[in-house]
Amino acid sequence: MAAKMMRARARSGEHPVYSIVVPGEMKGYLFVEAEGIGPVKGVTRGVRPVKSVMSDPATPDELEGLLKPGVRISGIKEGDRVEIVEGGLKGMEGEVAEVNPEREEVVIEVDDPAVPAPLTVAVEGVERK
Repeated sequence: MAAKMMRARARSGEHPVYSIVVPGEMKGYLFVEAEGIGPVKGVTRGVRPVKSVMSDPATPDELEGLLKPGVRISGIKEGDRVEIVEGGLKGMEGEVAEVNPEREEVVIEVDDPAVPAPLTVAVEGVERK
């Protein structure tokens, strides 16, 4: 909600903001890329969910882990038991046969004999059992 409101303000051209990042791993935080603290305060002013703005900029090293591809896969590895939690195959369980961090996908050998071939599923669509 806050990111959408901030994006609308940034698009008005009044505040030079380059990007707004909403990291899923850090609930309640937004990262704003801008010329300085002024534009960040401009797009956040009056946005109710925003409690405060940190004046010290984050370093590239601090942001690297949040922006690196495959971060969400780090907890899932080959051999793990998983359940599909999204889509038409929701509820099926199986074993991870392969992990593709670049594409953020896992290949699952499903326990159901009606599904003879391994399935490729986005990592967001599975949970470890």
